[in-house]
Amino acid sequence: MPESVVRKRLTGIAKNVSTCSTQATVYAACVINHSDLKKDSCLKEFLALKDCVQKAVSKTIYSNFYFY
Repeated sequence: MPESVVRKRLTGIAKNVSTCSTQATVYAACVINHSDLKKDSCLKEFLALKDCVQKAVSKTIYSNFYFY
């Protein structure tokens, strides 16, 4: 795959994932505010962030898909 295509995809992923900053901030605040952090303590916040990142990456990959 040409370097320009890889660079375009990575730039697009970074740009689209940056739209998840609100979810990332909420998740980070949850983790920081738990003095006794246990598994699934911030599950709701994590799942919201995960969903946002997956959608952003998927959007980027499929909008920049090239066939060779």
